[in-house]
Amino acid sequence: HYAKAEVEPGRGLWEFRVSENDLAAYAPGAELKVDLFEQGQKVDVRGITIGKGFAGVMKRHGFGGGRATHGNSKAHR
Repeated sequence: HYAKAEVEPGRGLWEFRVSENDLAAYAPGAELKVDLFEQGQKVDVRGITIGKGFAGVMKRHGFGGGRATHGNSKAHR
């Protein structure tokens, strides 16, 4: 993709569908800014998760857990 478009690799590769009427307004490798969108317009966003599966709060959010003594007998995790 980068060699064909004659563009230096950036942080990632994103592809967007553009109608043929709007195709002339964009060049390969062009930076798309936020002002391109209108207020209230819905945008689909995808992200990458940490990938720990279905985890509890200790693994998921880094909670410290309870004390080992001083009245705690059941909830050490």
